[in-house]
Amino acid sequence: MKTCDILTQTRSQAKDHVYNFTLWPKLWEIFNQKLSYSWLRQPFSKSAKGKIPEKSGVYTFVIEPCIANHTSCAFLIYAGKTNNLRKRFTHYIAVKEGSKGHSPKLEHGLRQHSKEGYLFFYYSFQRKTTLKKYEQALIDGFVPPWNDKKTISSNVGKIVRAFL
Repeated sequence: MKTCDILTQTRSQAKDHVYNFTLWPKLWEIFNQKLSYSWLRQPFSKSAKGKIPEKSGVYTFVIEPCIANHTSCAFLIYAGKTNNLRKRFTHYIAVKEGSKGHSPKLEHGLRQHSKEGYLFFYYSFQRKTTLKKYEQALIDGFVPPWNDKKTISSNVGKIVRAFL
């Protein structure tokens, strides 16, 4: 195989692993003044299903590759809300195993990154009446790459889209 063929193939494979992040301290300051969370962490695997409660809450998917044993290496890649955390977790396990029914970006990401054992499901209990507010604050504060860009609030979205 020629070097140019190898580079073309590698570029194509790399596209599945490239995500854009918005690192904007002003958003973090606004976010930190709004709401309070208490996070619980579970590996994204079938064995964790029984540990996820059947309660309402917000959740995130975080990739923690632990590169060079660095404890602060993590990427928040998705934020959502649900009336039943265990049911949603079970749905995502099915998506990971090939089931359809969510955004293509999330489906692809779950299948791509859950094999290595460094994808984690963080969750925080919230009242059903405040779920949307908490989810929106997470999306606006982090601008996670697996969330659809249309879920970002209009104020934050206009700014972020101007630089994409």
